[in-house]
Amino acid sequence: PGSLGFPGTILIKIKRERTLGKAEREARAAALANNEPAPEVSSGEDGPDYFTVDPRVTARVPGFIDTMPFRFVFTGQTAALRTFLNRLASFELPVLVREVEVDPATNEESIAQAVTDESATAEPGGAAASVVLSAAPAPKAAAKPATRDARAPAATPIVSKPLSKYTVTVEFIELVPPPAAPAADASAPAPSS
Repeated sequence: PGSLGFPGTILIKIKRERTLGKAEREARAAALANNEPAPEVSSGEDGPDYFTVDPRVTARVPGFIDTMPFRFVFTGQTAALRTFLNRLASFELPVLVREVEVDPATNEESIAQAVTDESATAEPGGAAASVVLSAAPAPKAAAKPATRDARAPAATPIVSKPLSKYTVTVEFIELVPPPAAPAADASAPAPSS
């Protein structure tokens, strides 16, 4: 697991659509050159790195629009999803969000998130992830900065932060250039008048 580049998220996996083989690329190019619909590509089995986009929801239009679908799976709070979608909106290339799935994070994902949050706050300059409420009385203001005793128990939140697992499917849009017009045969004699 990694990070999406903003605090409070853990990237679990990224999947993509299976790429075309050489024979499939050649068959597709030949069909498009003859103004025929591109042949359907056998997607094979979905694996840990691949998925198949539903042809009913894709923006792909043979001969006009091609897409590169990706599926991002990450954990975080609602703000993490909002930040991810806002960054997609400011992306330089055209991107369509096809699907967003939200599930409660599993125990393993929550533990991994807690470990990541703790390591982020332990770094110098790291900000605390939340305000911790406890039943203990607040410490009195001291004239000198207080040092935390390493043996003192950490305060636990009264209400824990809910974590969710987000699955976001996006398509990067690419316009297909029109097929090249057949070049006139330069060796053919010009028609006489």
